[in-house]
Amino acid sequence: MLDRTLRVDPDKLRRLRKSRKLTGLQLADMVGVHNNTISKVENGTQNAGRKLAQRLADALGVSIQELMSSEVEPSSDPREKFLRDTFHMLDDVGRADLLALASRLLDKQHHAEDKSG
Repeated sequence: MLDRTLRVDPDKLRRLRKSRKLTGLQLADMVGVHNNTISKVENGTQNAGRKLAQRLADALGVSIQELMSSEVEPSSDPREKFLRDTFHMLDDVGRADLLALASRLLDKQHHAEDKSG
């Protein structure tokens, strides 16, 4: 399987690393890369592969989605918060199952709208 390139948010990576009082060298050691790699990802001159992005997220104690996403206004809807929190608590298999279920529900809704429309 190909290691797809992901866009890690450079500013978020730097903020998370510093908030955990880690140097670039310490984070690099934790994830098994050269400290220049961390510097390049934080400067936005190098993208992280999926494996590196996951190792960075694990080392920093965040989800890979949090590491990649920009700051977003949180929703005040408790149902949305529940779904988001549940998603982050699931392992990869559970996340895939939840996404497949959501996709089936959307397909069902679109099919019903097509029939009524």
